[in-house]
Amino acid sequence: MKRLFATLVLAGLVGPVYADKVTLPGYVISTSELSTEIRGNEAYPTRMNGLFRLFSVFRPGVETCEPTSSRSCLDYEHVISAYQDVRNLFEPRSGLLVLSVLAPHKSVRLTRRPQDDAWGVGAVIDFTAVDPHYVDMSGSFTVSNAAVFGAARQMTLMFASYMKLTDEIGFHMRGIAGPGQPEQWLYLDAPCCPVFYNQGGSYRFQGSSPSFIGPNNDSAFNLISYDWPLATQPFYCGIAENGMLHEVMFDQMWSPAQEMRATLYKFRSKFGENKPAWDFQFVVHPVESGHTYNFKVRYIRKPFVSLDDCKSESDRWQAERPV
Repeated sequence: MKRLFATLVLAGLVGPVYADKVTLPGYVISTSELSTEIRGNEAYPTRMNGLFRLFSVFRPGVETCEPTSSRSCLDYEHVISAYQDVRNLFEPRSGLLVLSVLAPHKSVRLTRRPQDDAWGVGAVIDFTAVDPHYVDMSGSFTVSNAAVFGAARQMTLMFASYMKLTDEIGFHMRGIAGPGQPEQWLYLDAPCCPVFYNQGGSYRFQGSSPSFIGPNNDSAFNLISYDWPLATQPFYCGIAENGMLHEVMFDQMWSPAQEMRATLYKFRSKFGENKPAWDFQFVVHPVESGHTYNFKVRYIRKPFVSLDDCKSESDRWQAERPV
């Protein structure tokens, strides 16, 4: 791993630090088993942000995500209203999202001031590398004026993971396939065709309801979800290329005020290739002016062992987290 980190340094993947502000091209945080480059967007014409590249010691030099000028391993992608609005698409890639270092080569922060966001939503997003093969993400989002989200006051924040190639196009969750069914492992691949379907959709947790979608909302495809199956455990996992595990764990599932959703899109899966976007959403309903909304996520990259091992990873993290 030391040699891998040195390679990243020599390749120019560690940006210079000035007064804790990081400029081109980003900053690497690492553990004994992985290294990842985190980017802000203040210096990028294409406004990419977040967890841009990720390397594992188990697959040296192999990218399992597809970092480009418009894609990354995990980026803050959309802020979406229930109603038609030009701000629904890619707003977090516009305006400043400034990267700073919290702990050298271990933890960084992305900060967006409300005045730099067209929705007036301030954001603080921390990424921390945790041994041996985890990246923890925490997000805090403050709404300046709930009225901008219309009468429904529904806010959906979308975070995208563009996979390079995967062994399977879908991912796995624990859940119930239908009314009265027992909890079981589910393989989910976003089949056609809910209303507004466009090559994907979201999977909700048990107890939740579909999002409200206003008339003529051209981002409706990002708000749709499946009524069945419903997830019952706070994680999803997929098998990326070369048998690498991609697992995302949530600190929460559903409440009347806010919820997490696992999302899958297949726009880029053409000519028989598995190149999905394994995304997630944070949905707040209703938003309140001046309120801050929070979530935490743990991201895993290691060789895939088994689905039961994925569940054990999630159970362990849930037990370790402060109450």
